[in-house]
Amino acid sequence: MAASPAWDIRARLLPDGHSLALEGRFAPGDADAFMVDSAAAPFLAEVESEAGGQWRAVPETGGRWPVADAEARGAHLRWRFDLAAAAKVWRSGVRPFGSGFMARPRAWLLRPETFMPGRAARLVVETPPGLSFISGLDPSGRPTVDDLDEGPEAAFGPLRIQRFPVKGGTLAAVAPDGDLPLTPAQESRWFK
Repeated sequence: MAASPAWDIRARLLPDGHSLALEGRFAPGDADAFMVDSAAAPFLAEVESEAGGQWRAVPETGGRWPVADAEARGAHLRWRFDLAAAAKVWRSGVRPFGSGFMARPRAWLLRPETFMPGRAARLVVETPPGLSFISGLDPSGRPTVDDLDEGPEAAFGPLRIQRFPVKGGTLAAVAPDGDLPLTPAQESRWFK
């Protein structure tokens, strides 16, 4: 039986496509304080920690969210991230992508300030009908905590995603608002 991931993140793109509701379980061994990229911190809200079945607000302290004993016992957190507001601030790491958004996970993923590298992670993103999520993370579904901390960009929103088999894997062409600038026949020839 596979071990539980050190970081188990569940994200839900809300129906308006402008915000994320996230929940994360973090195994013991990492820091007692959590963070996002500093320029993205103003767009986090409702950070809470669960212990003993009770959810409690975690106040921000200098761009960090300290959680007592998280290093020893792990942490179960939930929070919201406002993609639309962050996309209006260049340094936030979130950019408009049509009527959706692009960002590296480190902009919206609350994560331990310091952590043991190389451990398994899981990221599951749910989207409402008509909206999508795609990232450059390992499509095998076996990312590490390092991948989530320093990983490639992800896109959220009304997207057209076309996948093409290539030697050694799959290439995804992504266009905002469902409009790739190529016809399906052109796409097929281009990506083969």
